[in-house]
Amino acid sequence: MRKQLLALGAAILVSSCGGGEGGNATADDDGAAAGADFPDQYAGTWAADCASPFAKFEDGGVTLYPVTKPYPLKEAKVEGSNLLVSYTSPDVPGTVTETYAIEGDTLRLTTSAVDGKVAATWTKKPMQKCS
Repeated sequence: MRKQLLALGAAILVSSCGGGEGGNATADDDGAAAGADFPDQYAGTWAADCASPFAKFEDGGVTLYPVTKPYPLKEAKVEGSNLLVSYTSPDVPGTVTETYAIEGDTLRLTTSAVDGKVAATWTKKPMQKCS
């Protein structure tokens, strides 16, 4: 059991940091990722330093840099003062849900969960919208 939890934690860490091989997003006829819609005010590229993007949120997918292919977006919604982003990743079995605290015009990653169970708690710098 301990080994399974360690493997899951490592997979979440890789996925949340943008590592891994890239997602398996499906695409429609024009090449755009298929999936859920993203709230307009939070769609775009986000980073603490825009020279090194952290994440790109868009309808249908979530890109976690340095990966350039989006992971399929299952759901994105604002709940209170948090943005909840759920997606699937080939690196993690189940649905990954990341919680970003909305702090004015910034987002800050606070937790990552798999199938509703918190797998990692983060102390990240606030991110600004870069584009």
